[in-house]
Amino acid sequence: MVRQVSRTYLGYGVIGFLFAVLWDAAGLGPATVLVMLAPLLLAQWSYAQQHAESVAHERTVASMMAAVEARDPVMRGRSERVAKISELVGNELRLSPTEADALHFAALLHDVGMVAPVDSRAADPDVRRADLDRIRQHPARGVEMLRSIGFLGHSITAIRHHHERWDGRGYPDGLAGPRIPQLARVLAVADAFCALVPRVGVDAAVEAVRQRSCVQFDPDCVTALEHVAGSAESVAVLDDGLADEFASSGIPEGGLLDHDLPEVSDLLAAEDGLLL
Repeated sequence: MVRQVSRTYLGYGVIGFLFAVLWDAAGLGPATVLVMLAPLLLAQWSYAQQHAESVAHERTVASMMAAVEARDPVMRGRSERVAKISELVGNELRLSPTEADALHFAALLHDVGMVAPVDSRAADPDVRRADLDRIRQHPARGVEMLRSIGFLGHSITAIRHHHERWDGRGYPDGLAGPRIPQLARVLAVADAFCALVPRVGVDAAVEAVRQRSCVQFDPDCVTALEHVAGSAESVAVLDDGLADEFASSGIPEGGLLDHDLPEVSDLLAAEDGLLL
């Protein structure tokens, strides 16, 4: 609490000191009120405008998230959990405030490209191929949908590349290793972790991510996830009602694939994946 309020009260002290100096030593008297309060009021107005803009941004993002969740109710709350886990991992990696904000919005909107309608959930091979095609295309489609929204400018790259793999067999551009943007690497780890937890639990999810270090995931991001796993548990575990909606199998015989699972990443990375 002291850390949070100390800078504020230090600022008050400086303002009070200047007020006293201008009033007496500089001889401005009552004019000091105008000299001091005018910039303070301007700063307050600017802060109010910034806050209103931030609220508008959050509402915009929330409406887009609702569209994604309406498409598949099992994904309800997934983006928010991914955003919270991404924040924990990002803090561990010492991201800058600008990078943290960009990662926050990227995590909330990373699956917005999946809102394309699904004609059928039957286990028909053609439907399965169409599902795989839709998964491959959703990062680029999401970028197309969001490109014109100015405040998401720093989040676009992470959204486009959050399914790239460390070994270069990801999509859409096949980037490998450090060529993958850092925010996308963080998002990839958080995304897979949140997909795994409802099915296998926190400890097994961390272990599954660890086994894919230097294969699918950035090893630094994996290490960061291990360090914050204790804090991540309360975020990633679902309530019983939502957990019941998840199938135990990673790749179901019928219905939509959960594209965030590592098994599905392997399926897409395989040369014959589109033939399954």
